[in-house]
Amino acid sequence: MVLNLANAIIQLISYNKTEYGFIEYFWIGIGVISLVILYLFLFKKSAAKKINVTEIRRLKEKTFFGRKRFALELKNGKNRDLGNFYNEIELANVRELFSKIGIEN
Repeated sequence: MVLNLANAIIQLISYNKTEYGFIEYFWIGIGVISLVILYLFLFKKSAAKKINVTEIRRLKEKTFFGRKRFALELKNGKNRDLGNFYNEIELANVRELFSKIGIEN
């Protein structure tokens, strides 16, 4: 994303005409999309390997293209993505664990 953003800026700075064409709008779009994705990854996602139980607010569940995805919502506003669960037994075990330690679904 950083390379996309840098390339978009370089392409738009090196452009000398006053009217924008298709390519210039394409690079503007790539730059905006790259900025949004970088913001989400830097400020809304957590990459911590160890998270204290006191930092967890709740377990979030969402469906993406028919597959259930799970994430931990942290008290600092960030999310930590969990791996996919391949069967209902694993999912039931994780939900039971979280309910035992006091984390809501």
